[in-house]
Amino acid sequence: MKKLTFLMVLTISFLAFSNPLSLIFKDAIVNFEEMKPGDHIMSEDENILWVEGSEKWSIKTNKYNFSFNLVDLDQFTGEIKEVEDNIFEVVDSNKILFYNSNLGKWATTDKKNFPFIKNSKHLSIYAKQNVLVATYKKASWSMIYELYPDGKFTKNVEISGAETLENSRVYLINDYLQENIQNFSLMTRNIAAESKSYDFQEDIVQNIYTLDLGNLDINSDKSVINIDTRKILLFEDYLEIPLPYTTQNANPYIIRHIENTKENGLGIEIPQGKLWINEKFDNETVPLNKINIDSYSIGESIVLNMDKSWNFYYSNNIISDVKINNETRMTQRNINLTNHSDDYKWVLISEKSANIQLDDYSVNDDYDTLINDSKKGEINIKIKMNPNSSISVDLIYKK
Repeated sequence: MKKLTFLMVLTISFLAFSNPLSLIFKDAIVNFEEMKPGDHIMSEDENILWVEGSEKWSIKTNKYNFSFNLVDLDQFTGEIKEVEDNIFEVVDSNKILFYNSNLGKWATTDKKNFPFIKNSKHLSIYAKQNVLVATYKKASWSMIYELYPDGKFTKNVEISGAETLENSRVYLINDYLQENIQNFSLMTRNIAAESKSYDFQEDIVQNIYTLDLGNLDINSDKSVINIDTRKILLFEDYLEIPLPYTTQNANPYIIRHIENTKENGLGIEIPQGKLWINEKFDNETVPLNKINIDSYSIGESIVLNMDKSWNFYYSNNIISDVKINNETRMTQRNINLTNHSDDYKWVLISEKSANIQLDDYSVNDDYDTLINDSKKGEINIKIKMNPNSSISVDLIYKK
C-alpha cells in the first residue's frame, strides 16, 4: 500500500456530511467544513488546503476589510457598553463602536463584523451555493499507555493544538501532513469529487495507524482521551544478559514479554508511544517509570524494557578468545549470576549473529529450570534461578 492510501479507507462522503470532519496528523490538523459564500474568520496560523465548489476564493489579511463609518466622539451621543479593549457595544442598536488603529480614528460598524475587528485574516468565498473547505494548522497527537501491577492496561491519546474542535468527527492519522501535502491535497479532492463512501477500521498498515475517535468537542490546547482499557492475564519477565559485553557487578535490564492476543486479555492495535509503569507502594499505586513502546499489531509479542533490576547482579568475563581461521573465532565466557531477591528469576543469555554457534556450555546445579533454545545464528539460554542464589555459567561458542 502506497503512502497516504489510508485515506481511501475512511468512512467519508465529503460532499454530504452532517458534522465537520477533522484528520489529526502527527504534525497538523486538517479540518473539512461546509461553508456559505461570503467572509469567514481564520486564525493566524490556519492555512487553506483547498476549496471545492467555489467560483473564486481569496485570503485577506488586512484589518477592517468591511464597511464602517468614522465618528467624532465629542459628538457621539449613543449609550455604549465595553466589550473588549477599544470595542464597545452601542446599546439598543445593532452597531458597535471601535478604534480603527489603521486610521487612528473611532468608527461604528454592524455587530456582525465584530469577529473581523479582532482577526485580520479571513477567507472570502465567491459562489452561488455552499462549498467544501479543507484547512490545516499545526497540531499533534501521541499515544500514552499505562500498565498497572494487577495487569490493567490503558490506551490513551494525547492531542495538542486542536482546541477549537466542536462536535467534529475526528480521525487520527499516523503520518506527517507536511511531508505529503501535495499527494494529500490531490487525493482528498478526488474523493470529494467522486463522493464515495469508504469502510474504515482501526488498523496499522505499513506503520500507518488510523483510528476513528468519533465526534469530539475539544476546548483546551492539550487533551487526553481514553481509547481502551484491558486486563493482561499473563506476562514473562526476563533478566537479559547481553552476551557480547564484558562487565562486572552489573544490574541487568528487566525485559517483559506480553502476548498481544485476546486470549491474554489484550488483542489491540498498539502504535508506538510512551508507557507509564505503575507500581504499588504502601497500598498506593504510583507511576514510577516512563518508557518507550514500539508499534505492535494484534498477535505479536510485545517487548518492554522495564528498567534495571536492583536486586540482581551479574559479571560477564572472557576466559579465552582464539582465532581458528580468517573467518572464525572460538570464545569461552564465564558468567556469574546472583539473585538477591526472595523470588524466582528468569534469566535470558542471548546473542544473535549470522555465524554464531554454541559449541558447549555448563551450569552448576543451583537452579530450578534450564531451557536451551540455541541454534546456528543465535544463542538463547533461559535459566530460572532459585531465590537468594548464585550460579556460574560457562559458554564456548564459535563466531
